[in-house]
Amino acid sequence: MPYTSYALQDTNDEQKEHNLWNHSERIALAFGLINSPEGSPLRIFKNLRVCGDCHSFFKLVSKTVGRKIIVRDSYWFHHFYGESVSAQLRMSGNIRADLGLRCVLLLYFGRPKRWKLSEKLEVGRLLYIAITELRNSLSLSSEPLALSAAHGYVLFFDEELIAALLVCSFLCIFPVHDRYEKQLQLVNFDELFASVYDDYSQKQENKIWCIIHYFQRITSDMPKGVVSFERKVLVWEDDSDHVSYPDTNFWSTSVIPLCRFEVQSSGLIEDHSSEAVEVDFANEYLGCGALRRGCVQEEIRFMINPELIAGMLFLSSMAHNEAIDIVGVERFSSYKGYASSFRFSGDYVDEKGLDALGRRKTRIVAIDALCGPGMRQYREKYLLREINKAFCGFLHQSTCQQYQKIPHENFDAASATSTSMDTSDVPNSYDEIRNSQNDYVMMEKNNDIGVVTGNWGCGAFGGDPEVKTIIQWLAASQAKRPFIAYYTFGLDALQNLDKTLVGVVCWILSQRWTVGDLWNMLVEYSKNRSKGETNVGFLQWLLPSIYDNGYMME
Repeated sequence: MPYTSYALQDTNDEQKEHNLWNHSERIALAFGLINSPEGSPLRIFKNLRVCGDCHSFFKLVSKTVGRKIIVRDSYWFHHFYGESVSAQLRMSGNIRADLGLRCVLLLYFGRPKRWKLSEKLEVGRLLYIAITELRNSLSLSSEPLALSAAHGYVLFFDEELIAALLVCSFLCIFPVHDRYEKQLQLVNFDELFASVYDDYSQKQENKIWCIIHYFQRITSDMPKGVVSFERKVLVWEDDSDHVSYPDTNFWSTSVIPLCRFEVQSSGLIEDHSSEAVEVDFANEYLGCGALRRGCVQEEIRFMINPELIAGMLFLSSMAHNEAIDIVGVERFSSYKGYASSFRFSGDYVDEKGLDALGRRKTRIVAIDALCGPGMRQYREKYLLREINKAFCGFLHQSTCQQYQKIPHENFDAASATSTSMDTSDVPNSYDEIRNSQNDYVMMEKNNDIGVVTGNWGCGAFGGDPEVKTIIQWLAASQAKRPFIAYYTFGLDALQNLDKTLVGVVCWILSQRWTVGDLWNMLVEYSKNRSKGETNVGFLQWLLPSIYDNGYMME
């Protein structure tokens, strides 16, 4: 019995049956059966989706003639063999697409709270409602998202909602119109899938394995936490209520002492043992290469913490005076390797506790460095840009009295319990959000939260590793972070940094230098470097005796 509901023309049933018979994939099947050896598999390509009636027809034919039939449409590989039917994504390997139904159900689990479990909604209608609401709520206009977008904003999401958003990305149903004009990225997964099909590489397949593993985890055990996305801004104009963009005089006259500096020659930022601000070596577009072919520090972080991808939906490109702070994302995957050697290596159970707002105690700050700066990175204008970018990311305004704008003397630390929050508990007014931030500020101070970073702005970005090291140390110190832990990742230019920097740091601290003192030395070195008066690195220029005494010897 034909499924005439798949014939969309407004005709009588007899004509609808006739129209179904003429679908191109059926004609291709008939041609293949006539002109191919008996028992050989048939492969059919179609640029549109296969309809449900043709799907049933192919299953019946496969069973009748005893031949394997593979149909590739615009989304799937459909495999028919006897009574067995399966669908695979258009990609290499054995990643199955039977998650589709679970993804639709996930949209239901991530539904608005006003939907009742007892409501009987047909799945297709449910999906339509979910997509419609998401499209309407994510129209992504240029209007401010909070009290004033020019001064930053913070948005809270529960992990269920993020899961529903990522399902929409997985199913490639987000609108793409005008996103580039709004300085937003495309967030559908189609390009990630296509990259494996068009030009296969193991790293791309393993990135997709991380995504698939995330969906497998959440469909069996939906996380209940909260994630916050904050756009941090150093305002351009003088403003008594906000921290303004510092000028060179601010840095040259700073009397803030330098914080503790730890060098880690092995290990990874995400595996740091103590709670800290973890730096994302970001592109100006958050997660820029994550859903494309990128597979370095930022892209890997987005694969093992897929909830970060949700921020790409609404966070436009960062200006020079902006950073993005994300708190609460959960890690789901283990991995090994880097870039072309990246491999998914199994499940990861994130055991970090929750803060008083229900957010996992993982704070990631995205800051973008100058790309391909060459010699211009030594000009004072660009030194200022880089240090202010890092300062914006590392600073929490209320952590130091000189920047404090919001009182928090009424916060009771004893009442801050680590519990999951229902969506109804998430702050929904600007005042509630700011008060919630105050609570987290106090927890930061009590927990001695420093900065964990590494070769930010180096590698593919082409920055000077020693200059970037000093810039991040200065920014963390000015932000009154108690320490900065620096992971060298085995970078050749920094392979002996742990041997050299220990001596340089000890000497600088013994001189009781302030942020202003070290900044002034960095500016002087950069001027000399720009004029060609020196070609050595900053550390050797600053303290040649360290090298003379053999610190650089293997």
